[in-house]
Amino acid sequence: MTSRTSWPKVNNLSVDLHDFSSEEYNCRQKRAKTLMLKMGLDALLITENANYRLLTGTRPVTKTRPVILILPKEGDPTLIVNTFMESGTKRYTWIKDIRTYELQKFNLDPVKKTLKNLRLTNATIGAELNVSYFPSAISVKLQQELPETRFIDASNILLELRAVKTDAEIQCLRKACEITGNAYDQLF
Repeated sequence: MTSRTSWPKVNNLSVDLHDFSSEEYNCRQKRAKTLMLKMGLDALLITENANYRLLTGTRPVTKTRPVILILPKEGDPTLIVNTFMESGTKRYTWIKDIRTYELQKFNLDPVKKTLKNLRLTNATIGAELNVSYFPSAISVKLQQELPETRFIDASNILLELRAVKTDAEIQCLRKACEITGNAYDQLF
């Protein structure tokens, strides 16, 4: 694996809580941006937990409080999480722009405000609207509330990102197979 930097201190020990290096996530985001350009997208809006983790490295801790990733075709990504998830999110992701909404008060205002701040309210945004996912309730509602923003299905981008493994992912898969093989050897 590649070297990791910016390790958080836990009880005076350096502990890396990241699944992969910042370079790995930058590579994934760069691949996503290349696929976005082919589709003519200005940004991706990610709300499905597995895709969110793929591109951010952080694990959503609950299904009742939405997590949102906005990945613009140019510039850095933005995360929108519940306030109680902010500190944990910072430990697991390399993304710097983390915005919050209050506990039990989620509505679309933080997402609409962020899209406005990123100048994406009159843009074409890819979202998880089809294929193996249920349409994101957030994306569907945003389509209704932001009629000047064009939302199109970008599920194929995410499926392609997940299907083609990076070197770091292949290395982890090999290690997992090795551990499983050793466990089977011990079992039998």
